[in-house]
Amino acid sequence: MVLWFKNSIKRLNEKKEAEQQAQTEISELQDAIIEIADIVAATVPASEEDSTNG
Repeated sequence: MVLWFKNSIKRLNEKKEAEQQAQTEISELQDAIIEIADIVAATVPASEEDSTNG
């Protein structure tokens, strides 16, 4: 019985750790997408101005 509890807690902790790792990876991806969007937003208007002037 004690072994069963121990294994159940171990599986639960592993599951929570995997979920936390997935959440961390999602957050990192969201941060990267925001950075890319900022770069695109900063460069797209400049390229549109260059094309309309010529």
